[in-house]
Amino acid sequence: MRTIGHGAYNYARKTKCPCDECVDARNAHKEYQRQWRANRRKQVASGEVVPTHGKVSSYALGCRCEECGLAVRVNRVPARYAKYGLTVADYDALFAAQQGNCGVCRDPLGAGSAIDHDHQTGFVRGILCMMCNTGLGKLGDSIESLENALKYLRAADARFKEET
Repeated sequence: MRTIGHGAYNYARKTKCPCDECVDARNAHKEYQRQWRANRRKQVASGEVVPTHGKVSSYALGCRCEECGLAVRVNRVPARYAKYGLTVADYDALFAAQQGNCGVCRDPLGAGSAIDHDHQTGFVRGILCMMCNTGLGKLGDSIESLENALKYLRAADARFKEET
């Protein structure tokens, strides 16, 4: 039987080297990361470290300038909102405007919702369920492609009705 090498990761079995030396090294690294994040949060909160303009991370504060509008702690503004320049209030307003439903299929939005945006301009169009967001993406966010798909479906439906 072949064993994994010292310090190696076995991708087939999804196991790591079980020796004490490797386990201790992994635990030490995890502790180092935990302490670094805690220290970083303190540095940012005290003003010792200023976050990069417009950037958001899980261990610090986002930029707090008026231009960015990210004057809220990262844990209150999920990265997926900040990525599109949205605050929690902006997202809530979009959600309320759509009455909690997908902007395309009108099904209730759940945990798998997506912020739909124009990939060229960055303009946020609304909130969609994953199925509708994926469908628009597969059609290249093209109105022409969407109209062609609609024509195709209508023609196929008409043929089906004629045959039955």
